[in-house]
Amino acid sequence: MYIKNKIEKLFEKDLYIYDSNGNKIPSDRIEREYRIIKNFLSLKYRDSKIAIMLSKDYRYLLVILACLELGIVYIPMDKKFPDFRIKQIEEDIEIAYIFKDKTLEHLLKKHTIVKNEYSEKPFSDIAYIIFTSGTTGKPKGVAIKRESLENFIKALSLEVRLDSDDRILQIANFSFDQSLSDIALFVEYGCRLYFSSFEQDIFKLAYEIESYKITFISTVPNNISMLLNEIVLKRSDFSTLRVLLIGGQKFPWSLYLKLKRLFYVNKKEIYNIYGPTECTVYTHIKRVSFSQEDDSLRHNISIGYPLKGVKSIIVDKNFNILGESEDGELLIGGIQVMAGYINNPIKNRESILNLGGERWYRSGDLAFRNNKGEYFIIDRLDETVKIRGFRVNLSDIDAYLQTLNYIEESATITLDEKNEEKSLLSFVVTNNRDITEKIIKRDLSSILLPYQIPRKIILIDKLPVNSNGKVCKKTLKKSIQKEQ
Repeated sequence: MYIKNKIEKLFEKDLYIYDSNGNKIPSDRIEREYRIIKNFLSLKYRDSKIAIMLSKDYRYLLVILACLELGIVYIPMDKKFPDFRIKQIEEDIEIAYIFKDKTLEHLLKKHTIVKNEYSEKPFSDIAYIIFTSGTTGKPKGVAIKRESLENFIKALSLEVRLDSDDRILQIANFSFDQSLSDIALFVEYGCRLYFSSFEQDIFKLAYEIESYKITFISTVPNNISMLLNEIVLKRSDFSTLRVLLIGGQKFPWSLYLKLKRLFYVNKKEIYNIYGPTECTVYTHIKRVSFSQEDDSLRHNISIGYPLKGVKSIIVDKNFNILGESEDGELLIGGIQVMAGYINNPIKNRESILNLGGERWYRSGDLAFRNNKGEYFIIDRLDETVKIRGFRVNLSDIDAYLQTLNYIEESATITLDEKNEEKSLLSFVVTNNRDITEKIIKRDLSSILLPYQIPRKIILIDKLPVNSNGKVCKKTLKKSIQKEQ
């Protein structure tokens, strides 16, 4: 009932919600539309599963809140989902109704509120089902329990303190679970909420932060890195920005150094936050102090400790628990572990283990912990490859590349050679036009072993990213395959 009570209290006062142009939505309109949506869902779809495929604005949020208050399972989707992906999702789950812009607009114009007539059927144990990309090409439906989401909201609020005067900029699409960190803090603190229209135009995002006087953002490392570009910084004023949650992808060493050098870190709260979708958005958090001794080890930035209600262990390939500084797979337990993948018993058996009478999710991340019990992510286990018989982790190569002061970003992939060997290829973005592949290899030779130095280094203007702002290595691989 925690979420239900929080949402009810939210609508007892004036809400400060703004559209993607920064205009305040009148509170009476928000309240009226919310009551219509809630009334419609309660009377017709209380026992059903609802999909949401709306434009990213306040109405998407209203539908999510109505589902959470009523205990209806919702499936967040993106308007840009191709028909084939929607069909795949509908094959996995019976969707009773899909909210689309036109149908919702019609509902809000024609629907009459039936006063106080709401179904009192029991809540679903599941809060939402979110679909993630699968290795087979078919999306996997991750079912998250209501108690898991409630724990996440409470636990995140213990770590990140805001108040009603704070201004949140909703950057992530609602089909990306990172958006729930914004919703969690909005529900908990009743902050002012703005909706970003950012679509990879970093100047647009910088403009929104400055003009709306944003104090809080939650986004992926790549977006932060672009905001810290020298040209963007010269044109922008980020003085109101007080709290940054950086997650959804490994915190790059180059970004850490850039934040330390350029951003007024002594005046801001910057958090490295980590967690798989299967464990309810985020599971670990670290407030970065910008003391390298406190924040980093082996060029990896700490993800800190588990959130309250979450457990972590690191195991070897036989699932024996490892000790301090030993590399192994990170397992996550506790209340935030998913109920399971929808209609996928084989994947459930592969992903969830029962150790010592507890359920543990296999993150697939290579990690270690230090003598203080803080956790560090090295990279994906499947990012470890063998080069000339030696184990090499692609993220390690990127970490070392980014120690070179002229390299802004990097992404390393493998290429299959004719002799069935693999070789390394790195794409890099530099801040110096005089830098060449030869110079980079020369400088790497002083910090890496010969087999760790990429066979080829390609200088590019920027790394490709997917719709969630994460570096897309598939695109990089395809660009090389076309040339071959």
